Amino acid sequence: MKAEFLLFNYLSKQGFHLAFVFDVLYHKNTLFYLHRNNFFTFGLVPLHTSLYTVNFALPITSDSVFIHLFFIRLLIHIQKQSSNQHFMDMSNL
Repeated sequence: MKAEFLLFNYLSKQGFHLAFVFDVLYHKNTLFYLHRNNFFTFGLVPLHTSLYTVNFALPITSDSVFIHLFFIRLLIHIQKQSSNQHFMDMSNL
């Protein structure tokens, strides 16, 4: 228990304050430590669990591997689009 708390405390001091959680049922203890260290949590939450488990919940109907993979693909796509937009903004200067 002490090691996990120290890890999240160290990450918080390094400037990390956002956590993506893909499986809220499996990572209940991790979510507890993240909230205790004032991390903003973002993740997929099945409809049969509380939507208040994470700070920003995206409700899903079933907890399957394919939904998690599509969510990861979405995050990668958003990151690429923001990088391209940042490059275009910088090249127009």
